[in-house]
Formats: sequence, C-alpha cells, structure tokens
Amino acid sequence: KGCVEGYPVLTKFGLSGVLQSVNPTTGVHNVFVPSCGAICYLQPDQVIRPIKAAVSEDVSTQYGEGKVMKYRLQDDAYEIRLTWGNAMLYAKAATFDRIDDRMEDKGGFGM
Repeated sequence: KGCVEGYPVLTKFGLSGVLQSVNPTTGVHNVFVPSCGAICYLQPDQVIRPIKAAVSEDVSTQYGEGKVMKYRLQDDAYEIRLTWGNAMLYAKAATFDRIDDRMEDKGGFGM
C-alpha cells in the first residue's frame, strides 16, 4: 500500500499514527498513535494509506510551525493549529513539512 516504517499512516478507525514495524510472519502492523499515546496492532487491511503527518505531530508551514489537529480523508486536508496566536490553518499535504525528530533522538547530525 506504499506505507513505510517510521512514517505516518491512516487507519480504518479514523486514527492516524506512525507505522513502527510490520511483523514479517503475521503481517501485523504496529502503529503508534501520538494523539493518545497508544500502540495499535493492526491487520494489513486496517491500515488505509500513508499520509503526510499524523494528528498531534509538529509540522512546518509557510506561516510558521504548528501541530496537526485533524486529518480529513474526504478532502485530503489537514487542520493545523499554528503555534502563534490561536490561528488554524487548513492545508493540503504539499503546503507543509512534517518535523521529524527521529534523527535528533538517535544522536544524528554529528552529535
């Protein structure tokens, strides 16, 4: 389905999360859902598709940084609360970048 470990996915339950791993024997997908701190063990048909960012993840937009509050499958749009003020941005995936801190957590960037 194009889902890659370490990147966000949408589940058939309406939850978005980050695909942590796929068990090669059973096909079970381990998905971390940051909005509630849960790990879900899902069958392959319960993971719908890859997405740009999961709910509760930090993103960078042309208007500054923000946090994904909601993903809308019906129009493939994201609701992003910007860190300044109380502004809400409604955006398509091409208009923002996911802030991925995996490299810093692992001592990347020469640290």
